[in-house]
Amino acid sequence: MRIVIVGGGVVGQHLAEFLVSEDHDLTIVEQDATLCAQLSERLDVFTIAGNGGSPQILEEAGLREAEMVVAVTDSDYLNMFICLLAESMGVKKKLARVRTEEYAREPNLGLIRRKLALDRVINPEGLVVDQIAHILTTPGATAGFSLAEGAIWLHGFTVQPGTPLAGRQLKEVRELLPAEHPVLIASVVRNTRQLVPGGEDRLQAGDRIQVVMAKGTLEPFLELVERRRRPVERAFVFDGGRLGLAIARRVEQIVPNVVVFEPNPERAQSAALGVEYSLVVEGSPTDPDLLHEYDVRSCDLFIAAGEDEEQNLTAALLARRAGARKVIVVTSKRGNVQLLSASSVDVVIEPKMLTVSELITEVRGARVLSVARVGENAELMELLATAGSPAVGKPLVEVRLPRGMLVGAIVRTSGEETSVVVPTGESVIEPGDKAIVFCLPRAREQAERLVSAGYRS
Repeated sequence: MRIVIVGGGVVGQHLAEFLVSEDHDLTIVEQDATLCAQLSERLDVFTIAGNGGSPQILEEAGLREAEMVVAVTDSDYLNMFICLLAESMGVKKKLARVRTEEYAREPNLGLIRRKLALDRVINPEGLVVDQIAHILTTPGATAGFSLAEGAIWLHGFTVQPGTPLAGRQLKEVRELLPAEHPVLIASVVRNTRQLVPGGEDRLQAGDRIQVVMAKGTLEPFLELVERRRRPVERAFVFDGGRLGLAIARRVEQIVPNVVVFEPNPERAQSAALGVEYSLVVEGSPTDPDLLHEYDVRSCDLFIAAGEDEEQNLTAALLARRAGARKVIVVTSKRGNVQLLSASSVDVVIEPKMLTVSELITEVRGARVLSVARVGENAELMELLATAGSPAVGKPLVEVRLPRGMLVGAIVRTSGEETSVVVPTGESVIEPGDKAIVFCLPRAREQAERLVSAGYRS
């Protein structure tokens, strides 16, 4: 597919890396000439240094011949204008990153999509807020993604000492649950190394696991991962910027006591007007005395979502050391992820990687219905099973799956009824099923061929 990416920042770069690995015909437009040169050399793609809102620059980038444009500059207005220009040039698919909350929700979202002929508007802040809301309402969870229109969930957990999962072999896990609520542990991260586990592998305390399950299975599974399910009664949010306020507005609908910390006096006043139930405190949680004054030891959840990365990390680590029960850090720096994952921080959220996951789903086409990024490189894909594909129409035990691939679930729709199967070796994927497949990068293309080789667009 011929694709033009406008914006060579972190999101544009990560998306470009993915597209290059899949042999798409790619052009990047980026205002910064130095960054353009670096991207051209590192990714071996065609780049153009210039204003992405210029029709002439977009003509030079070959936009008229492109099948898709992805606008991910730092400006919402520019991203929408680029898509408007792309529509006038006959581009079939137009995707825009829009971070302003007002534009990313109805009724404005529908209006913008119709008037600008946008196929998809992706709001990173909204993705972060949704992720935090899921973690809040799922005791012990470190992540959560839905697939197959909510029929399947991927939940992340950390195995705690003394829980039923600690020390168990994976083949024993199903025996701990009712037969009607099977699960599949698709991924284990141990000491920063990601594994696709087998039935003989044994879970250890501290393992970070990703679990595939049907909707409705979460409640019995929580008994295995959480010794005490204490409700979240008090939450702290840092800071009072755009993302922090969006988080506070959602959290205050779930948690009875929310405190927002904002060091800037003017922004603190503005933040106080932007929330309904939260208390806004002028000050920084990097101040130990302030944390003590507001009794951080009673804090069930500390969310560090500040715009200053250094202050953000410092606040999170101080809150943990001072006694906050659970700590979430939102970071825009890829280099911080491994550092934080190896620290006492419970959850690390990358808005830009959530955005890339959404974009990947759009790029892959109709046979890949949705994609969730898992850890550093792995993916959970929802694939449309097609007749004639090697893994379709026969028991899975007879299918030679590549290393690094697992079939996590099969979703089958008959009329108005949808059934979910967490498969065994005797399970069969039928044409028209949705196969939920976990795979490492080396197995992704083969996974698509095994399940969806017969697809015709």
